[in-house]
Amino acid sequence: PVVNPSGHIYTSQNDHEVYIVRNQRTGEVVIYVGRTSQGLAERERQHRDTLGREGWELESIRQGLTLEEARNYEQELIIRYGLNNLE
Repeated sequence: PVVNPSGHIYTSQNDHEVYIVRNQRTGEVVIYVGRTSQGLAERERQHRDTLGREGWELESIRQGLTLEEARNYEQELIIRYGLNNLE
């Protein structure tokens, strides 16, 4: 296993997943596309710090990806949803 500076332990090369965040209040279908290897619950907790506690939901789209696969799929979804301004 590999430990990054924040203390997250990477247990496998295929531990990445891609997710979307939907905003329920504004009616926007997808407001954010991201990737993580920390687990969806941890990313949801981190997003609550910036997005607040209500009005949005996080949904896993694809799991079991390598970092490269996750980056590529994340970019594909960013383009698909027109979120290029997030970079």
